Amino acid sequence: MAMTDTFTLPGVNARWGGAAVATKGLPDAEQKSVRNLLSALEPFRDLRATMPLQYVTAFLLVCHEEGLGVGDYAERAGVSVSVMSRHLLDIGDRNRHMEEGFGLVTYRANPMELRKHEYMLTDKGRAWAHKILRQWER
Repeated sequence: MAMTDTFTLPGVNARWGGAAVATKGLPDAEQKSVRNLLSALEPFRDLRATMPLQYVTAFLLVCHEEGLGVGDYAERAGVSVSVMSRHLLDIGDRNRHMEEGFGLVTYRANPMELRKHEYMLTDKGRAWAHKILRQWER
């Protein structure tokens, strides 16, 4: 979606990154929050126009607490371990189909339990996290 395209929410007609025009409902402060959220999510659209929310959630969970295992992230997201494993693979170096992934996270063996993996941000993922936060704080 280009910067001139519109995104419509009930009560709000906003341009990405632009000012919202209230049609009814949301107070100004909440409209600003919605604009900030839309702006913060824009970097994900740069990676893939139809980026699934599950990938965004998995990425943000790793941003919030690096070094955890698949089971920990699955529990926090309220999904099964197999589902979270697929999401982490898809946002990693290679997706579950062994094609190029998004390269936002990587993993390593836990030095204390070699059968377990710890997930962390890649340099690209860290840069993406900073970009998202800058967009949010505008």
